[in-house]
Order: sequence, then structure tokens, then C-alpha cells
Amino acid sequence: MNDVLNQTRQLQRTQYQKEHQIQQMLLNLTHDIKTPLTVAAGYVQLIQHQPSTATPQTLARVAHNLSSVNYYLHYLMDFNLLQEKSTNVVFKPINLSHFLETELFNFFDDLNEKHLTLTPMITPNITINTDEVLMRRIIQNLVGNWLKYATDSVSITLKPRDHDHILL
Repeated sequence: MNDVLNQTRQLQRTQYQKEHQIQQMLLNLTHDIKTPLTVAAGYVQLIQHQPSTATPQTLARVAHNLSSVNYYLHYLMDFNLLQEKSTNVVFKPINLSHFLETELFNFFDDLNEKHLTLTPMITPNITINTDEVLMRRIIQNLVGNWLKYATDSVSITLKPRDHDHILL
């Protein structure tokens, strides 16, 4: 009986530590989002009151800080997806060709801002059974890596490899 009680207490301590780590991570992430957002908002207010301060350097600072906010929000979305998907995965048929095109279009402005030229080679009407949320996360991760590491151009290919496989 004492062994079971000790194990239960240890599990409770471990669970508490994990929850505390998650809370600390969320607190840090909130701070990491708030700081550049506050800086960007301050520059925008300054520009609104004194339009002459809208120099290329000032606008670059605003853009940089908003880019940081965007990065941390993606990080937060990743965390949220992990929390949601830790419980269930739902497979259903999706038109991956259309899905991929839509997701890439959502990143059009980000790719342009980084001066990346995208060359998509997407075979139309490829349908697969997959979890839509996880597939979206895969594509967002791919594009996120482009935005962090790519220079000049990126490409993506979606095509059938054989009867049972696709190439992405």
C-alpha cells in the first residue's frame, strides 16, 4: 500500500512539474510576443504623430518586430496543435493538390517579404487519406523553414510516384 502511495505521489509531483514547465513556457512566450508588439506599436504611434519619422530605418524596425511576433505566434500555434492532436487523429480524404495550393497562397506575403520566388509543380487532383490538421502543420513547417533558411527561390513538387505513393 505504501509503495502505491509513494508511486502516486511521485506521479503527482512529476505531473505538477510538467504543468509548471508548460505554464512557464507560455509565460515566456507571451513575453516574447508582447515585447516586439509593444515596440512596433510604439513606432507606429510615433509615425502617426510625426509622419516625418517614417524613415526606411523606422519602418524596417516595425517590420522586424512584427516578423518576430509572427514567428512566436507560429510557435504558439505549434504548441496548441500538439496539445489538440495529442488526443485524436482524424483521417479523411482530402484533395492534397488543392490543399497545398491554398496553404502556399496563405504564405504569399511572407514569401514576398523574404524575396523568395516559389516554383510550384503540383499535379492536380491528388487525393489522400490524412489528418487535415497534421498535414497543414507539415506544410507550415516546410514553409517556415523556407522563410528561415532559404535564399532567392524555393520549389515544391507534388506528383504521383506510383499507384500507392505520392512524392511531396
